Amino acid sequence: MKKLTIGAALLTSMLTFAQEKDTIKSNNIEEVVVNGRYYKKYVEKQGSSSLRLDEALIKIPQNISIITNKALEDQQVTTLSDGVLRNVAGAQRLEHWGDMYTRVNMRGARAAAFMNGVNVTSNWGPLSEDMSYVDHIEFIKGPSGFLMSNGEPSGIYNIVTKKPTGNSLNGTARVTLGSFNMYRGEADIDSKITDKVAFRLNLMAQNKNSFRDYEFNDRYIINPSIKIDLSDKTTLTAEYIYQKAKMSEVGSAYVFSFQGYKAKPVGYTLTDPGLDPTKVDNNTINVNLQHKFNENWKLTSQLTYVNEYTMGSDLWPSKFEGNYMLRRLNYWEADNTMKFGQIFLNGLVKTGSVSHKILAGLDLGSKKYMADWSQGYNLDKFNEMVMKLSKIMLRIINTGIISIPITMISMEKAAIMDQTILQLICHSTNQNLFL
Repeated sequence: MKKLTIGAALLTSMLTFAQEKDTIKSNNIEEVVVNGRYYKKYVEKQGSSSLRLDEALIKIPQNISIITNKALEDQQVTTLSDGVLRNVAGAQRLEHWGDMYTRVNMRGARAAAFMNGVNVTSNWGPLSEDMSYVDHIEFIKGPSGFLMSNGEPSGIYNIVTKKPTGNSLNGTARVTLGSFNMYRGEADIDSKITDKVAFRLNLMAQNKNSFRDYEFNDRYIINPSIKIDLSDKTTLTAEYIYQKAKMSEVGSAYVFSFQGYKAKPVGYTLTDPGLDPTKVDNNTINVNLQHKFNENWKLTSQLTYVNEYTMGSDLWPSKFEGNYMLRRLNYWEADNTMKFGQIFLNGLVKTGSVSHKILAGLDLGSKKYMADWSQGYNLDKFNEMVMKLSKIMLRIINTGIISIPITMISMEKAAIMDQTILQLICHSTNQNLFL
């Protein structure tokens, strides 16, 4: 019996091995050739002069990614917060205060925001960059961000604006229609005035609502620029960017609920249709002068001035009692002024067969950000008659005294409690006086 058993086991093992060997043979396939398409319009082989590296990207050891203008157009991107970062591995947007500004994080920390080689990062800014005046965007990841004199260890992103090309009269117009009553129009006019003078003008107007009730974001941009060839070796470029934004209060995206995450519908918001919009006025002036001494040496200098004035409000829960919530509206005003001066020299020196790239420069900057957001008052939302009264009272905010009737807002739906409290707030002292 033992012999028979051993023989059966050996036979079974041989059959199993034979089956496995046949299976392997059947999986052999012919050679497979995969052909990919190379889209030149999505590839930028060299960075802008504002990166201060006059070299092809393939020869630069730093980790640099460039999102071309054609890629932005084909993806129908409107602002930096609108899907740009999906093109860059390792870059994320830290959501805060809607589309007012875009905070980009790379490698665990905030990446510095640059425009044409100038660090324009501020406390709550810069205003989220609109793609109507952007030529391309350059991302430098990690400690390579210190390549710029005032970069960050996490990296930087550099907005390169559109400038005159020196070609004959040409231009584009674009109209975008989207969900939630989005209407956007853009115009780009580029022309050569003389053989040495070129001009470019970018215009944009946008009205846009949101999937959340009472949210909107209207933007208007004027961006003229001029390029003058002072000589065969010297070029002067000057540009001005005016941006005006009018949007709903910057806190409407946050939703609080006792029921936990996803308890509220997608369109739910704490904001109110009776609130005045938040307004932002941004003015940017940049003057750039480049002079080539010869093929190996170039001097670049530029001056930049940025001023951003914001007047608006943000809404947050003030008090919870049971299933009811009292909202508080904070009134805030900010003035952000930045001034910069840069000068740097690019050169090439050879010692025998060895080439040396030289970069030396000076980068000066002054940033002044002043804001006041300590003034606030509790806000209600009730029936139509009281809502009209609230709108009237809100307009008194410029006089310094506000009188607002208060009720509790249910976390489930608007509701009026049995008692109504009248509250007076003096903006100079922020003292609550109850009658």
